[in-house]
Amino acid sequence: MKSNILKKVIGAVAVMSLVAVSGMSAIAAGSPVVSDDGAIKIETGSAAATDKDGNVVGDVTISTTNKPDPTKQEQEAALGTTVSDDASVVTVEVTAPAGVTVDADHPLTVVIDVEGVVLGDTVYVLNYIDGQGWVKVEAKVVANGKVQCTFTHLSPVTFIVEKQKAAATPTTPTTTTAKATSKTSPKTGE
Repeated sequence: MKSNILKKVIGAVAVMSLVAVSGMSAIAAGSPVVSDDGAIKIETGSAAATDKDGNVVGDVTISTTNKPDPTKQEQEAALGTTVSDDASVVTVEVTAPAGVTVDADHPLTVVIDVEGVVLGDTVYVLNYIDGQGWVKVEAKVVANGKVQCTFTHLSPVTFIVEKQKAAATPTTPTTTTAKATSKTSPKTGE
């Protein structure tokens, strides 16, 4: 009887160990890390980069960063405009392909997957440059989930997304006025 209980305990421990180990190998196998604010997501990985002439120069690497998101004040100072209080903000690290120079003379254009972005959304992209702070990057939504950016510097990059507003519906009811005509009632003569 004791041996049956001992066998069951050893079996249960073995099964739990296998479950734990298999879960760890799945994590170590390259599951993507996501930068996520709840409305937009950017997964780590890579994206093809082109030079100013449209030639593919390799893949940029997109990874998480320890750099905090810029404050609303920093966002607005860099953009020169007001940013909505409900804007989504995600910051990631973008690194150039080995041997590729990125500067004002050698801009790099990249289409980055940004889950949750749709055509019609307003997207701002900022890049952090040592000694300058946050600066605006040329960017536009080119398809649902795709943001094209042209960089003259790389490293921490912040995506600020203001979702498109639904078309407003009138809150004041429309009224029509019927034109009154005078007719005499056949029964009363009035």
